[in-house]
Amino acid sequence: MGPDQLSTLSRSGFNVRSEDEIDDLASSQLQSFPRLALFDLADLEAAGFEVAPTFRTPHVTIVFTGDLDARLRDLTAARSEVRSNPYHELEQRPVDNEEEDR
Repeated sequence: MGPDQLSTLSRSGFNVRSEDEIDDLASSQLQSFPRLALFDLADLEAAGFEVAPTFRTPHVTIVFTGDLDARLRDLTAARSEVRSNPYHELEQRPVDNEEEDR
């Protein structure tokens, strides 16, 4: 690909409307992630990203073009809230089969 051609890049995300929806996703689909980055849609769009609906709500794709490293820096610099995922450790705990037998 020549330097004058732009590639389309994307990151997966979830569009949520409430703390309950964040909690539901954190405990299920995002359980393997130790931290969650929360962005306002307006802040992503102001930073030059398109947020496109995908196959299934609440999943979205954050779409952008250009240099991957530069755009990931832009994404990291966009206003966000980073939270620890309280459900991440639950996945890491070994299952005690003796408790299940009781």
